[in-house]
Amino acid sequence: MDEQQLSRFDSQRLIDNREMRIFLSSTFSDMDAERTALIKTFDTLKIEANQRNVTLSVVDLRWGVTEEEARSGKVLSVCFEEIEHSHPFFIGLLGSRYGTSPSLSELEKNPELEERYPWIRKDIEDGMSITEMEIQYGILRNSHDVDAAFFIKATPGTVPDDTIRLTLLKEEIKSQNRFVHDEYDSIDDLCYKLEQAIRNILDKHFPVSEFNALDSERTAQKAYINSRHGFYQRQQADFDRLDTFLTNDETHLVVTGLSGMGKSALIANWLKEQEIKHPPCHIIYHFVGNSFSGSDYHEVLQHICNEIYNLYGLERREYMNEKLEDEAQRILLEAGQTGKLLLIVIDGINQIIDRDYSKLLNWLPQAPKTTKYLFSTLDDDETMATFKRRGYPLYQISTLDQNQRKQFILEYLGNVGKHLTPWQLNRILEDPENKNMLVLRTLLDELICFGSHDRLDERIDYYLSASSIEDFFDRMLQRMENDYKDVPRILSLIALSENGMTEDELQAIIKLRPVDIHLFYCTFYNHTVTRGGLITFAHKYVTDAIWRRYSLNNLEKAKPYRQQIIDHILFKKSVDKKRMIMELAFQYDLIDNDDKLYNTILSFEAFDVFYNSEQNKPLLAHYWHKLIKKSPEKYKLHNYLDCPFDDTAITDLPYPKMGNFVFSFFGDSATAMMFYEKLLAMNIDYDSYGNKHIISACYNGLGLVLTRKGNYKEALEQYFKAVAILEQIVGTDHPDTAWVYNNIGMVYRLQGKLEEALKYHLKTLEIRKRALGLMHPDTAISYNNIGFIDFINGNTMEAMVNYSMALKIQEQVLGSNHLSTATTYNNVGLACFGQGKLNEALEYFFKALDIRERIIGFDYQEIASTYAGIALCYEQQKEYDKALDLFSKTLVTYDKYLGPNHNDTQVIKQCIARVEKAMRRDAKSGGKKSGFFSNLFGQKKKS
Repeated sequence: MDEQQLSRFDSQRLIDNREMRIFLSSTFSDMDAERTALIKTFDTLKIEANQRNVTLSVVDLRWGVTEEEARSGKVLSVCFEEIEHSHPFFIGLLGSRYGTSPSLSELEKNPELEERYPWIRKDIEDGMSITEMEIQYGILRNSHDVDAAFFIKATPGTVPDDTIRLTLLKEEIKSQNRFVHDEYDSIDDLCYKLEQAIRNILDKHFPVSEFNALDSERTAQKAYINSRHGFYQRQQADFDRLDTFLTNDETHLVVTGLSGMGKSALIANWLKEQEIKHPPCHIIYHFVGNSFSGSDYHEVLQHICNEIYNLYGLERREYMNEKLEDEAQRILLEAGQTGKLLLIVIDGINQIIDRDYSKLLNWLPQAPKTTKYLFSTLDDDETMATFKRRGYPLYQISTLDQNQRKQFILEYLGNVGKHLTPWQLNRILEDPENKNMLVLRTLLDELICFGSHDRLDERIDYYLSASSIEDFFDRMLQRMENDYKDVPRILSLIALSENGMTEDELQAIIKLRPVDIHLFYCTFYNHTVTRGGLITFAHKYVTDAIWRRYSLNNLEKAKPYRQQIIDHILFKKSVDKKRMIMELAFQYDLIDNDDKLYNTILSFEAFDVFYNSEQNKPLLAHYWHKLIKKSPEKYKLHNYLDCPFDDTAITDLPYPKMGNFVFSFFGDSATAMMFYEKLLAMNIDYDSYGNKHIISACYNGLGLVLTRKGNYKEALEQYFKAVAILEQIVGTDHPDTAWVYNNIGMVYRLQGKLEEALKYHLKTLEIRKRALGLMHPDTAISYNNIGFIDFINGNTMEAMVNYSMALKIQEQVLGSNHLSTATTYNNVGLACFGQGKLNEALEYFFKALDIRERIIGFDYQEIASTYAGIALCYEQQKEYDKALDLFSKTLVTYDKYLGPNHNDTQVIKQCIARVEKAMRRDAKSGGKKSGFFSNLFGQKKKS
């Protein structure tokens, strides 16, 4: 086999994707009993593989295929392609028959067969059977490493139809030491030996102990890289720019360009190259386009966190009420303290679901000095506006010139033995849509699968006459429909599922034969990504084309497909429980079956499926919001309290999580308290460490709810209960204990008990300095809190000392462009204002404003508070027009986020009234300083 044909075999792709796609080669009539018995063996092995998060599937194109079909050139072509797609996994069965030998007429039926596999003519002329062709192509002539096993019937029982050929083939197999080969004397013996062989392969590539959530995500990301790797027209300037970024002082770089121009391919191929180079840094990469139903920023952030924990060997520590964003920032800083550089690559960040202002990217942890970010996005996306506002360097990839595209076409077609005339080649090169590399590659794939060379010009005309890229992909779908009648149903099911469908599911729902699903798989291979055995689409163009062509946005047209998915998921016992819950809820929501949706999500198991994933928490909230809006009397969140829990351990009861969920997503303090109180009212073993920890979480949750309601006395009671437990089980020097001390200090501040507040903030500071160190962001937070108390007490000099300490920590650890640093700049401006140093105050306020506007945008409460500080300075300087403008902007934001009746909103209204009065009187002096800041922090200054 020459190098060109060997290049079609990728030994690592399936392993990286945690797939065992086994090609099963055997003859017909003498192996019928064996194939029937092996169905049960493979079903058993599939379950074991699933437990390792491995998808095991068997490719046997002869199951359900007639002898006549097997002789057709089309099935032969698919057969050889499936051997390539299944590499390195191969199982061969040999008994009494050598097998059917095709005739040269098969090459006339399918001319492309000889172009792609030039050796086939000689094999046919020599009388080689289809079975031996499979074995020769997949194993014996293939110099790659293989994971193969051959089983030869010891007592055939009948006279072989070609003793010499069959004997020679068996002897050649037995002479090999590259793979397993054995004899069997009964069907039970065969099943046992095959089962052992496949288990050994599973143990070799997918050990039981190795799988975790991180492996699952890495599998998905590697699968996507594999789909973008391979034939790629490298432009050295692109690689040079990324190499330079890796070693220079830049902390951010944004790769941009039109959709389909190869941004993902560039980054994928560059990352592959880095694996060989072993750069002096850790690299974390996340391809957002790899997500099945869009990508939530929680999923991206959770993956980054898991990678940091793994790469830097950091200890996982849970802090009360710590958001995922805060955790990501904390561990990124811990990683930075090791001195090992980190590159975080987020490709296709424009595909982030635009929820909760996520495209402003304020959920991303700020980069310390040891971290770099590499992004790719589209020019016209909101993420690009964010990058430009922050001043990140941009790198625009250019289209390939005509010579580069010509070289790509020649190499791509040459790999499968195809050639174009100069006239055909020029027509393709001059077509404007084919400047897009995704379109060009798809066109070449379409020409490769077109069998009639005489009508090739007609096929080129068909695609080049497309009026747009969208029209081009619509024509591709039309061509597939003409070739395979089941294409619309297959594609619609995949598109309408939540995360994709397996081959077995598609086959079962549509009642397809194995050969039919394999024909589809080979045809659509370059437009799919497989993750965990689920097939979904590889790019937006084909996804959009499918939704448009089959009118899947039409609820009535989509509903039958959705019901088919529901029926299959409900009655298929082997479906993973988590996937069943997620898929059913997804489908019931979209067909508006509210009762079924309600019954699906109303259980402890369903709640944990959603709540334990940062990505899925908002989805669960969406379902509940929808149900409550439709029927608040029928669908109640507190109905979780009625869920049976049988022998569920106290530590497994999700009541504290449910309370946090209700409080965070619905602001429902009363219902949240019901969950906390339910657990606290149970007969709990207080001697258990786990039980004590969950009880302390309940008390802390109650404290937060009561603080929000303004019941400060009751809130303190709950916080002190939480502290008493934490002091017992983790000690007084633990960061968890410090967080509750911090909460207590906040409540005392809100009560105006500044001396008590200061005591607890000082205690928190000492714990954090001992447990986390002086140069830690949490320690800086404590200095800021102490500074607040000093300022409210009128001790602006002491406040400045604490703010300066916080600033020193943040500027060194986080840098001067971090949001936390901006908060301290704002506080320093506040202290300067309190001292009457208006010019210095403005300097720090504008520093804070610059950072906040670049990172989080303009319409945020933090921005408004800085506007208010600047406005107060302008008011003191008697620049009333500027002051009024900024106070007015502040009022709009406070009305939106705090509400018109909030104390801070009322203070701003008073400021506006005061400035308007001063403008009317054209006052010569600024009068008294505003009490705005003291009101903001919960304590009015005394006159």
